[in-house]
Amino acid sequence: MAAAIAHEVNNPLEGLVNLIYLARGEEDMQKIRRHLTEADRELQRIAHITRQSLGFYRETSMAGNFRPDVVTREVFEFYSARAAASRVSLHVNIKTEQKAFGNQGELRQVLSNLLNNAAKYTEPGGKISLIATRDNQDVCIRVKDNGVGIPEEMLPRIFERFFGADPSRTRVEGSGLGLAIAKHIVLAHDGTIRAESELNHGSVFLFTLPLATDSSPASA
Repeated sequence: MAAAIAHEVNNPLEGLVNLIYLARGEEDMQKIRRHLTEADRELQRIAHITRQSLGFYRETSMAGNFRPDVVTREVFEFYSARAAASRVSLHVNIKTEQKAFGNQGELRQVLSNLLNNAAKYTEPGGKISLIATRDNQDVCIRVKDNGVGIPEEMLPRIFERFFGADPSRTRVEGSGLGLAIAKHIVLAHDGTIRAESELNHGSVFLFTLPLATDSSPASA
């Protein structure tokens, strides 16, 4: 449990540190405000994770109708600067504005985990695409990269807890919690998640969320 909490807090904490660093070196007040707004969002993510871990927060308490495309674009904008610094090309393609029902903060966790993994295994000069579409009664989000890929024998186990791999994909290491947590969140939203990969040709992670219905509670 401690490892899971540390893993989940580390991503927004790292983003918070970077945003404060950017704000301190910026002279344009509009850009400073934008950095601070994004920093506040990361602080809210940390608070959300902390409340969950302490049992003071019920997962359904903040659920409601929301637009996954908006969250997808927010995550894309947040990671764009980091991708550029790593010389990785990050693209977004939004093809739906349909609402889903769930917790948009937890969707942001899923996207952040998938983008972090894609960036970790995509070399400078590579490309990562973030795509949101509609498929029948679901919103579908894909995170696609042309990185090092995943060996075929490891692919069935990547969503297991504590199963990870180094960039060469030749041995198990690391906490192995990011994909396990992403899967848990998606399944809790009655969605699906799967991965396709080819060694040295990249990976695609696809997850779906059911569309909001007339009977879904309205968002707060």
